[in-house]
Amino acid sequence: MGVKYTNDEKVDMILIFGKCGKNAAKNAANLYERRYSDRRHSSNQIFRCLEKTLRQNWPKETRGLTATGIENEIRVIEAVDNDPPVS
Repeated sequence: MGVKYTNDEKVDMILIFGKCGKNAAKNAANLYERRYSDRRHSSNQIFRCLEKTLRQNWPKETRGLTATGIENEIRVIEAVDNDPPVS
């Protein structure tokens, strides 16, 4: 079973990986170990795996729901009428 890393550890790994030029996983692993000596360390392969996982699973951009339409306009107007500071 693989090692589970915290989100903070993963973010720091990606930042180090980027600083090392992405293709330098061994350098990234060494720099991560020096910078975060109090954390657990693993092979340089984790940097490649983490990048691949993020690229494949990163949340896709989603457009938030918009509240438009006559029903919503009526609700907004009623809310302002009932409590003017709400606007």
